[in-house]
Amino acid sequence: MTHRYDRLHEDVKSYAMMTKTCYMEYDPMNGRGVLPGIYARCVGPVIGNTAILQDTNLNQVQVVVERDKSGIYFTHGWSRMRDLYKISIGAWVVLTFVNLFLFHIRLINITGFPITCPLRNPPYRLMLEEGFQTGSWDAPIPFFVMPKVYTHMLEKTLTAADVASGTLVP
Repeated sequence: MTHRYDRLHEDVKSYAMMTKTCYMEYDPMNGRGVLPGIYARCVGPVIGNTAILQDTNLNQVQVVVERDKSGIYFTHGWSRMRDLYKISIGAWVVLTFVNLFLFHIRLINITGFPITCPLRNPPYRLMLEEGFQTGSWDAPIPFFVMPKVYTHMLEKTLTAADVASGTLVP
């Protein structure tokens, strides 16, 4: 979107950043990853206390989402990506928000080359142990089927002014 977030129509404001991606640093020496501040402010209110990071080959890593005054972090489970993707020095993780439990990821090493995702049938599923799957909100995690194909759509009902002017006004 080319519009500023604060100028968007109230009906679509909460969904505006969901189609965006962000780049996140992966430091194999750090047990947690921090979401960039702007991205965290946009998707933070809608993500749960755990998230699944899924690559293009449907491999999944479940992580705990922790929040404090300084940011939002992926913690337990985050360090497992080091061995799964063979990251020794560091990498960039490209996150795309899919739903409140799922992010699509791509990995790029620090020299700019894509990291090859393991291809295995069935794909890897590195899930958290039972104790980590409940969050501070005390709600059970509902059963859902992981989408293999997904899209995002924003809708706005056209007003008479939009049609008359020929320009979509947020």
